[in-house]
Amino acid sequence: MATKYNFEFNLSERSINELTRNLQNYHRDLKLAKNYILEALADFTMEEVKKNIADTTSPGTSTGTLLSSIKKSPILNDTIRIYTDLAYAKFVEYGTGIVGAGATHPKASEAGWVYDKNEHGERGWVYMGPDGEFHWTAGQEGHQFMYRALETLKSKYMEIARKVLRERGLIK
Repeated sequence: MATKYNFEFNLSERSINELTRNLQNYHRDLKLAKNYILEALADFTMEEVKKNIADTTSPGTSTGTLLSSIKKSPILNDTIRIYTDLAYAKFVEYGTGIVGAGATHPKASEAGWVYDKNEHGERGWVYMGPDGEFHWTAGQEGHQFMYRALETLKSKYMEIARKVLRERGLIK
């Protein structure tokens, strides 16, 4: 697909004026395309996060609440946030206890994450499960659903941006 702009010109006044108009319109359209690119990147990231949640959950474990909690904010200062407001999501992301510490999240120290905060060690702890029964655990590995989505986005963002720019007729 050709772009909707012609940037060829000669040194005539008419040609330079047309080039100036085209450049101004192109600049305007690029500014508008920025929001379309941000939305496309956010949508891609949300899908990756949800896919990661579904792919890393143990069989028989419910993911519905966590999956449905993934949201995106409106664009503000050229930023869209992908987030969850579930308090327990960070435990799923980073992991817990000595089990989580055995497979440390790549951003754990940067986030100030402590794996065996209560120093349960190998003796673990008991918790009330959703089935109303008590269960023993030494923690869980982190699923890194947000981190892995970000890593995938890093390898795909240019492809996504180019697709949006092509669809809007701003690049070939």
